[in-house]
Amino acid sequence: MRVHGTSKELPLLSNLLFNRQTSVTMQLALVMTLCFGLVVSDTEIIAIPEDGDISKAFLDAHNIARANVNVPDLEWSNELSAYAENYAKNCVYGHSYGPYGENLFAGYPKQTDKVTLATNAVNSWVKEIQNVDLPTWNCFTRFDKTTCGHYSQVVWKDTQKVGCAIIHCKTETRNILNNYVICEYEPSGNFIGEKPY
Repeated sequence: MRVHGTSKELPLLSNLLFNRQTSVTMQLALVMTLCFGLVVSDTEIIAIPEDGDISKAFLDAHNIARANVNVPDLEWSNELSAYAENYAKNCVYGHSYGPYGENLFAGYPKQTDKVTLATNAVNSWVKEIQNVDLPTWNCFTRFDKTTCGHYSQVVWKDTQKVGCAIIHCKTETRNILNNYVICEYEPSGNFIGEKPY
């Protein structure tokens, strides 16, 4: 069963049976989208060329984390970046239900330095290592902590490619541009019963 965190975080779904291709993340994403969806009034899409500073920042931040646990570097994928951008332009903070592994990051106000935003997004996912019992790879949740599913996707040993998008979305509830970052991963990770590395 593929899941963003662990079954400990999903007590209401623990009795459901899923195969390796069925994502609990996809089901949770529907709930998140319904609960946290944004009403969009304006967007700004940031193009991320393969050889640019922004893609390098995304790739470097991922590969530093991966090097720390001795897993192979990721390669940048324009296809995954295009997929992320196509979904992100809807400005709905929730998973895409797509065929790839996926990490999301959002915040405000609009950050103009996209290289820093890319690095900060990935680093926020990497910080989730604090929420992992490394010998068992169990994730845990505290009042001041979140899960570890973002981190485990960043360092998932079988993942080979990453592509990301940055979108700035202005909502009708806040008259400011929000930062919205999506990274897609192929092959995806986060399978129950499997450790990332």
